[in-house]
Amino acid sequence: MNNHPFYKIRARFGSTRVLRSIAVLRSAVAHTIPVTLTPAFTFALALILTLSLTLCILPASAQTASTSTSTSASASASSGFNAPGYAFDEETITLTLDDAIRIAQRQSPAAQIAMSRYQQRSWDFRAFRAQLYPRLVLQGNVPGINRTINPITQGDGTVEFRSQNQLRSSVNLAVNQSIPLTGGNLFVQSGINRVDLILDEAANTIFYQSSPLVVGLNQPLFQFNNQRWNIRTEDLRGEITDKQFHESMEEVAIENARRFFEVYIAKMNVENARLNVAINDTIYTVSGGRYEVGRIAENELLQTELALLNAETSLANAQLEYDRAVRNLKLHLNLPQDVPLEVIPPTGVAQLSIDVDFAVAEALKNRSDRFAFDLQEMEADREISRARHASRLSANMSATFGLNQRADNIPDVYRELLDQQTFNVTFQIPIVQWGRASSELRAAEAQRREVETAIDLQRRSLEQDIYFQTLRFLQLQTQVALAAKADTIAGRRFEVARNRYLIGNIDITNFLIAQAEKDNARFAYISTLSDYWISYYQFRRLTMYDFERNEEIGYRRPEMR
Repeated sequence: MNNHPFYKIRARFGSTRVLRSIAVLRSAVAHTIPVTLTPAFTFALALILTLSLTLCILPASAQTASTSTSTSASASASSGFNAPGYAFDEETITLTLDDAIRIAQRQSPAAQIAMSRYQQRSWDFRAFRAQLYPRLVLQGNVPGINRTINPITQGDGTVEFRSQNQLRSSVNLAVNQSIPLTGGNLFVQSGINRVDLILDEAANTIFYQSSPLVVGLNQPLFQFNNQRWNIRTEDLRGEITDKQFHESMEEVAIENARRFFEVYIAKMNVENARLNVAINDTIYTVSGGRYEVGRIAENELLQTELALLNAETSLANAQLEYDRAVRNLKLHLNLPQDVPLEVIPPTGVAQLSIDVDFAVAEALKNRSDRFAFDLQEMEADREISRARHASRLSANMSATFGLNQRADNIPDVYRELLDQQTFNVTFQIPIVQWGRASSELRAAEAQRREVETAIDLQRRSLEQDIYFQTLRFLQLQTQVALAAKADTIAGRRFEVARNRYLIGNIDITNFLIAQAEKDNARFAYISTLSDYWISYYQFRRLTMYDFERNEEIGYRRPEMR
């Protein structure tokens, strides 16, 4: 990049003070030698002196720049700031594109949001999976007071209203385990109950009832198994969460590349505008000398002055845009705003040969959309299954087996335990529903067809996006080289036009046209380079595949906290 004509011009005219000195020298030569005698010799001598002075200045400038670079590199090497991804010295943060992306994926607000979102969904998934493990529950009622007048049925069938004053207390410890395969629930529990009958202020009657061990089962029969469907859908949501986190990191890379090149483009615009100010200032000074000796008309002098004013305005605007772009990049990277920032663009482009069919296959395999499609189909199948079971026989079986006893005190309540068993089967058969069940089933089947159509459309749209993104990316690889060549040609043409104007072979209009073409070519080149790298990371996000390393894109998952 340093051999590019743009950098040659900047190296030759790197200081406005030097250019003003050269212009003054030209003017002095023009005033010293009578123009009426040797006009061509006057400007030829001025040009020779200018070139000589330039050649004398350049070695010193290069030496100064070399010393400055060496000092900066030494400061960076000795810095105590050892965060991976970028160089940091006491005065400037220097970032390459890869460095900026690594920082963004580690500490930018967008990356932090992506990590927090992943952690939230992961904790939700773990909370769901925890429901499948045995649960130990302690329940109790200490105490329960019941002091009312209730109707009590007597032995002869009559009803009398009696005052009741009771204290009821209970403690129960249970272990519950769901059975996802069948949708049932198995439990083991142990508990004790106490009832205090308060007959009067002097006499109380206490009863205890214990169930040291009870094993039970609740099992739905011929019913919709919601637990099994929940497991299947939550497993898919877990896969989607992982894939979406990787995609979020790639989206951070895309946004960072966009902001990075905004800084680079703004920086190049500032340097180009500063160069134009220096050159136009020199041209205006030379034109002033020519006007004073009658070589050019006032109109041409005014045109050069207007060009200088426009260049200064462009420089001010470019500087403002550069400051804005730098602050935006620092904000995106979560870097301090008071530290200067320098960006180093990529030196080249990756020449990749990509097969469209392979890119489509990798995208359908690696993206979260694949699991999202499966989830949509599974949800539709779930509703169909629910609608079918609603129109069929449904039953529920419950059974318990255990030990129990009653007594007036706690020790006796655990002696001579008696067994207890319960078994119950309930059922329900829909007979007349006036077409409700069949209508719900048809609606669920129609929804399933809608989902299939929508997924097919989304899949084909994805394939089409990948197809055109691949072609665009390959096209940009060629366009970067063409834009660089056009930039080189425009830079050379501008050098020729500038030299020809200095010796009076072309007018100011042709010089300004060459300058505008040089500016346009430079902007086209850096814009194309920016488009290439942004497209590169967009293509990575689209396929979730690294074609440089020939591997799937994956990131280390954030720590759960």
